[in-house]
Amino acid sequence: MRFLDLPEDIFIEIFAHLEQEWYSVRNEAFQSLRLTCKALSVLAEPAVFAALDIRLEGTNLETLASQSSKFGVHARRLTLDLIADNTEKEWIEQLAVPTRDKHLSIVLSNLSALRDLTIHILCLTTTTTTTNANANANENEGILPQTVSALSALQRVERLRVIEGTGATKIWSLKRINTLTNHVIQALLKSSGPVLKSLSVDSMSVMSPDTFDLLRSTASNLRSLVLRNFFGIECRAMLSEEKTWACRETLRKLQFHDCRGAHAGAIASGLSTGAWTKYPLDSLEVSKCGDHDDFPSAPYQVLEANLTTSSTTFPTGSNNDTTPTTTTKNTTTNTTKDMRKRNANVIEKAHYEHEFDWEMQLLGLLPVKHVTVTKTPSSLILYMLEHDLFPGMETLDLIEWKEGAPDSDTYARIETACTKRRVTLLHSAEEIVACSCPYGS
Repeated sequence: MRFLDLPEDIFIEIFAHLEQEWYSVRNEAFQSLRLTCKALSVLAEPAVFAALDIRLEGTNLETLASQSSKFGVHARRLTLDLIADNTEKEWIEQLAVPTRDKHLSIVLSNLSALRDLTIHILCLTTTTTTTNANANANENEGILPQTVSALSALQRVERLRVIEGTGATKIWSLKRINTLTNHVIQALLKSSGPVLKSLSVDSMSVMSPDTFDLLRSTASNLRSLVLRNFFGIECRAMLSEEKTWACRETLRKLQFHDCRGAHAGAIASGLSTGAWTKYPLDSLEVSKCGDHDDFPSAPYQVLEANLTTSSTTFPTGSNNDTTPTTTTKNTTTNTTKDMRKRNANVIEKAHYEHEFDWEMQLLGLLPVKHVTVTKTPSSLILYMLEHDLFPGMETLDLIEWKEGAPDSDTYARIETACTKRRVTLLHSAEEIVACSCPYGS
């Protein structure tokens, strides 16, 4: 029997085996099969073009554009590398950016079955809007208007990852809205928002309020939302609004890393009322979020009444290694009970890192089974344990303690408090965002 006369099931098994290989090995194997003969070329073609890697500055962009109407229907996964620099005209002319923009838009317009999209955006200059204004919908989309327009026609993207890097320190230090990044995400939310299941943005810039409003109103099937830096001060007030998110039936994973606009009070309110999620989260992470003036300037209506009568005075400008001060009136327990009534669903696991005293007080009101705390003063952890915060907690995971540490007495009291509350104390935690601050668990 000739190889090509084998049953179709055998070829399916062969292709399935190749699909398990590393990305580069997989692609080389399918390309080799496709070059073997015409019959194998027809069989291997869907697999060859199932995963694409396209670079704006790539040498084969024009060829891809001319052939995309044929292979585009097979594409399920795309990694797209973009460069944004709209100030260096010489660079734009040398690379023929407008022409490449046109070719790339042609390719994208033919990827109608795309499910998984990763976009790398290298920003060479500060192509940003001001921090106090929304990105105007009619504003030039960086230097790739046709590409952004083509992205707005992709209607089946379920997983979106955007990773932004830049050589422009101003974007990092000011955390401004990057025009291209903001418009790319807006375009995809408008087209694929209702089917999007996972969104992860690791950026140097921040989103505009318009983009956040699109996210919370259109992503009705979102299960995982991971934002690093991308949620800035511009959206802080919106996060505190009592507005139901479209994904409240599906959201299971929520992570805010180094997001200045992700206010602890807003997070506690949104999750406790069910406005963000109707069912318990599988995972919640909050690391290095918020701003120094959050407490006095960002109201969160759900907890406002409790805070004004609470026994705790929350520091607003420091994260010193001291326990919160208290007055004679004690209503902390009542606040915790009130929060439990609002949200009977217990979060499976939560990781809190580098939070101020009052931020941990608010986040500690959320019921969680498995709690991890890093880069937080041990005295604050002890205070929360002794005042019945972290309701529903079964395990507490901290960074491994060092022998002979100056606050070893506090560590001993933490162990005692955990035993009293029947909480299993672990020491396997790892920090989320690297930091040089002196605080540890």
